[in-house]
This record gives sequence, structure tokens and C-alpha cells, in this order.
Amino acid sequence: MWIRLLILILCVLISAGAILLPTLLANDTQLITEDVRTRYTVGSLAENDVRAKETFHYIDEGETRRQQVLAAKSVLPHFHISMIESRKMLAMVDALFV
Repeated sequence: MWIRLLILILCVLISAGAILLPTLLANDTQLITEDVRTRYTVGSLAENDVRAKETFHYIDEGETRRQQVLAAKSVLPHFHISMIESRKMLAMVDALFV
């Protein structure tokens, strides 16, 4: 009974250590408590990683436009029925078989 409990606790500790230890060791960022805007100016390099407090999205307008052009080129042209052209083609076919 005690051996099973000890093995279970040991497995939990090993699993938690296997997950948390690499994360803690590899995380080289520094939590910044002061406002980032007072510490850095536009164009300057940060000494440490700066973490955003919230997720933000950046839209690359050039890449978006390029993807739109590629998507537009991949669409097949729309087919238009022309009654005049249809009659001409039917007349040509009829002329071949008469």
C-alpha cells in the first residue's frame, strides 16, 4: 500500500519536474515591472526580452496585398454566354454537316 503511494508521488514529482525544470531554465526573459515606454525609445535595442501584457496583431500590408493578388490569379475566369457567338458556332457546325 505504502509502496504504491510512494511510487505515485514519485511519478508525479518526476513528471512535474520534467515539465517545469526545462521551462524555468530556458526562460531567459526578465519581467519588467516598470513601463517599457520610459525605458526604451523607438529604434533602440532591448537588453532583455520584453513581454507584452496582451496579445497584439500586426498586419503586413505588403504581404497581404501579395497574397490577394496570388489568390485572384488562382481563380478561373468567369464564363459568359454570348448568344451571338453561340449562333455563329452552331452555324459553323451546321455548315460542316450539310
